Amino acid sequence: MAELVWFLLGGVFWTYLFGRLIGHLAFRESPPDPKAMYGAIGAFVLICIAASFGLNNPVAGLFYVPGSFIGFYLLRKDYRKAWIGVEQTFD
Repeated sequence: MAELVWFLLGGVFWTYLFGRLIGHLAFRESPPDPKAMYGAIGAFVLICIAASFGLNNPVAGLFYVPGSFIGFYLLRKDYRKAWIGVEQTFD
């Protein structure tokens, strides 16, 4: 049971961390929803690769799926909060 909790927390943490990095490097000018989605997908791919080597099981990355969904929603919330659209101006 404790392993599942750590998989959940690890999925949230690594998806958020890698998603922010990928979103900042590759999708700088994208709107917030695609930026969060592509960042989370790229982060999940990195998590799956690292988990398959670390746990010596090719499907070990699937344990991180629930945490990755939560990390995606955190990314989406932060990107939407920081988004300034074209129609908005600085007054």
